[in-house]
Amino acid sequence: MISIYEEEFNVGDSLPSVKLPDGSGNMFSTASFRGKYYLIDFWSTWCRQCMIFDEYKKTLRREIPAEKLGMVSVALDDSRGTWLSLINRNHYDWPQLIDDKMWRGVAALTLKFDSIPFNFLVSPKGIVIAKAIPADSLASVLKRIIK
Repeated sequence: MISIYEEEFNVGDSLPSVKLPDGSGNMFSTASFRGKYYLIDFWSTWCRQCMIFDEYKKTLRREIPAEKLGMVSVALDDSRGTWLSLINRNHYDWPQLIDDKMWRGVAALTLKFDSIPFNFLVSPKGIVIAKAIPADSLASVLKRIIK
């Protein structure tokens, strides 16, 4: 756990893939995004700041087609029922995953982030090209990079 605070992935680093369950319990791997840009973001149902990102991500999805940008959201949440209810109510059209071990789970321990909301923009080669993009800058940053 301490290594999360001592090490972090920065722009230019290769980001490892993670494999987590979706709402149906099927395992989804971020390795499936190899060859395309993707945004991976981390949030929780109890995080008010995380909810601000929702509308920005929905706008982003409308403005940049899925063929050009993969998106996946990972909830660090120990309340699977609350998470399922929220994702069903919001009708997200990109993969929604959960890590119910939260800060001791595969997402935080593998990708070494220590706060939420948090995100990485990853290149088709698996390289971090941006991270911790603020909600109100999300669309402009991604549109500048993804043409």
